[in-house]
Amino acid sequence: MNHLNEPDKHRLAGNEGLALVTTILVMVLLTAGVAAMKTISANYQSSRTFYIAEAGAEAALGQIQLALQDGVITDDELSNITPHPRSADSSSTNSRL
Repeated sequence: MNHLNEPDKHRLAGNEGLALVTTILVMVLLTAGVAAMKTISANYQSSRTFYIAEAGAEAALGQIQLALQDGVITDDELSNITPHPRSADSSSTNSRL
């Protein structure tokens, strides 16, 4: 009970794999699009974190310069300041950005 007549069989003969090829192509394009969006998002977050840190450093430097000008802190006191070792809490602060 074949319902296709002879001309229809010839017309469909060349298109047997077209649906598979089209589906694979669409999936590849969607995958590339999602990967590109993830990369863009990661770059945005990285840039945002960098500029937030840079702004904080600039603010701290401005406060130190102001303290030096006002005589609140001396050059000797400033040269004796040592950074605190990194604590475990600082890593959780970075994850909230």
